[in-house]
Amino acid sequence: MWVFIRGGSQMRRQTCRTHRVCMIILFLTCVSAGQAIAGIALSGDVDPNDPNTWDVNTDVYVGKTGSGMVTVDLDANVQSKISYIGYEPGSTGMVTVDGNGSTWTNSSALYAGYGGSGTLIITSGGAVNSYTSSIGLDPGSTGLATVDGNGSTWTSGNLYVGRKGSGTLNITNGGTVSSAIGTIALYLDDPNSIGEVTVDGAGSIWTNSYLRVRGNGLLNIINGGAVDVQGRTTVAEYGGNADGIYFDGGVLTTEDLHAGASQLTGTGTINTNGLVSDANLVFDSNDDFTQTITFDSLPGQNVTINLDLDGQETLGVGYTGSGSLAISNGVQVNSLEGYLGHSAGSTGLAVVDGNGSTWTNTSSLRVGRFGSGTLNITNGGAVSSGTGLIGDYSGSTGVVTVDGNDSTWTSSGNLFVGMDGSGTLNIINGGAVDVQGDTYIARDFGSAGEIYFDGGVLTTGSLLAGASQLTGTGTINTNGLVSDVGLVFDSNDDFTQTLTLNSQPGQNITINLEIDGQGNLGAGYAGNGSLTISNGVEISSSRGYLGYKSGSTGLATVDGNGSTWTNNFILIVGNYGSGTLNITNGGTVSNQLVYIAYDSNSTGEVTVDGTGSTWTDNGGLYIGLYGSGTLNITNGGAVSNDKGVIGHRTGSAGVVTVDGAGSTWTHSEDLHIGNEGGSGTLNITNGGAVSDDKGIIGDFSNAVGVVTVDGNGSTWTDLLPENWPKLNESL
Repeated sequence: MWVFIRGGSQMRRQTCRTHRVCMIILFLTCVSAGQAIAGIALSGDVDPNDPNTWDVNTDVYVGKTGSGMVTVDLDANVQSKISYIGYEPGSTGMVTVDGNGSTWTNSSALYAGYGGSGTLIITSGGAVNSYTSSIGLDPGSTGLATVDGNGSTWTSGNLYVGRKGSGTLNITNGGTVSSAIGTIALYLDDPNSIGEVTVDGAGSIWTNSYLRVRGNGLLNIINGGAVDVQGRTTVAEYGGNADGIYFDGGVLTTEDLHAGASQLTGTGTINTNGLVSDANLVFDSNDDFTQTITFDSLPGQNVTINLDLDGQETLGVGYTGSGSLAISNGVQVNSLEGYLGHSAGSTGLAVVDGNGSTWTNTSSLRVGRFGSGTLNITNGGAVSSGTGLIGDYSGSTGVVTVDGNDSTWTSSGNLFVGMDGSGTLNIINGGAVDVQGDTYIARDFGSAGEIYFDGGVLTTGSLLAGASQLTGTGTINTNGLVSDVGLVFDSNDDFTQTLTLNSQPGQNITINLEIDGQGNLGAGYAGNGSLTISNGVEISSSRGYLGYKSGSTGLATVDGNGSTWTNNFILIVGNYGSGTLNITNGGTVSNQLVYIAYDSNSTGEVTVDGTGSTWTDNGGLYIGLYGSGTLNITNGGAVSNDKGVIGHRTGSAGVVTVDGAGSTWTHSEDLHIGNEGGSGTLNITNGGAVSDDKGIIGDFSNAVGVVTVDGNGSTWTDLLPENWPKLNESL
């Protein structure tokens, strides 16, 4: 069945053109001059099959389970919400939008090949608009889109060419495609995610705000075709088998390019303001910010990169292969981010040498992202960054050396020496590193890190490092410390202290600690540590950690009237290791959020003992987040918080005991005993008291919760009535 709708109020004359007949012969009928031509034609499996009913709220299926075809011609204007071309596996669908003034607007998504086979053809000035689009969505699907001829346009939000299926986009003979984020072969580890885009011919252009060639993806720019990216272009930024970008007389213009030399093939031109690749870059008195790089080491390769470094984009070397960056002779280089050793197997080396020579990164600097990176700052050179990462991802290695008087690295954010990889920082011969945030050594599980000193200085907001990870001879100035030392704050030891680490061979590290309330504080980073606050001393910190890394043990004691530890944000007792906190004899601790036993292998225990001993949490208190946590409130101790959770996640275990007259646990919000798959136990004994806004025992189907109220004067107030049958009560 064919359904025709007159397209627009204006009639026009049309004759058949050979290429249109070849492409859409099943859709169009040739007529002689002067005869009115219908504007929309439907055939086969199309739902809804009356286009009079289509509007911005209509979902349209062209080939839902079988074969369907739609042609939009002669100034016709079609609207829909979500359009599926080739919906079910085995189905086929084709949509053709042909001629100036012919338009198809999708207020939401357009899928060419959803589960089946879908084809979209835009020719002779036709126009398609969609909020988001995918060509080849699901596994087994195939999608083909062709935008052909001057004035033919497809405007989309995000455009995916090959998501979990196979997608092809051809932009030819002056056709234009515009998208926000363009992605070719989205899933890098999925062999079914295949995408190919070809931009062919003078005037043919694909415009993006961001372009990603991933997975099994290939971009062809040929015969004068052009790709214009207002932001960054990346090729296999997280690895994968992307074929990259092939040129044959085409041009890519992009604000920023992340691609290996082997991923740029054929003959063509790239214009960019930022570059992370396998090049050897030199910025000195002879080489300024405008440079031409040629990749021609592969057979048939002759790709010219015109780099005009503007300081707003990224800069780096070693993307998939090897590269180097040299800054000298007082040249000042600016970039958004820096990368050395971007992908697995890559090697990047940067040297910033000499007084006045600088490399300033507004955002992060990654030395060894997935690969191997080395940064040498020598003879008065200076590097600055936001966050600094040495050995970023698992398997990466990074080495930074700051060597010589006036040689500096300044980080306005945090510094990670071994984030998930392996990192080494050498500060030698008067070199200096200044970190306005926190410095972590080997922060995450499986990482490795070391800071070696030989007459150098590290100044940092907080230092989170094991004693054995600080080697050589040097000085550290910090306002916060989580390490494997014994810290004491009492009437004899105030907020300014000097500690010496010298237990390792050749180790002589002086730590000048000055607590200012803004740094982190704790005990037991990689080994054993303790923290004691007594004699009425009041200590403040941003975050508190006891037992930071796996295998560590941290013990904190806050003892005596007026002795306080205030954490402005979070307190974790047993992060990945084992943590213990004792609040006794009128001591006070306060914070905004608490985890007792954060990780699945961690353990944590908190005891609040004695009249006047208090623990105040202004957020959630989790006893056994993923690990095994214990809270003891005894002999008149008091704990108050918003939400309380005992045994939060699957595999966790939490036990809380509130024992003795005057011992209280007060909630302003809910109390969950056994929450999302965890096991929770609450014991209220010998006159202890618990109150909450709403108590829930065994919150989810796989959670276990047990509450026992035992002894005269023992109370649980505001318990939901439905929990009463679950209650073990002995009064």
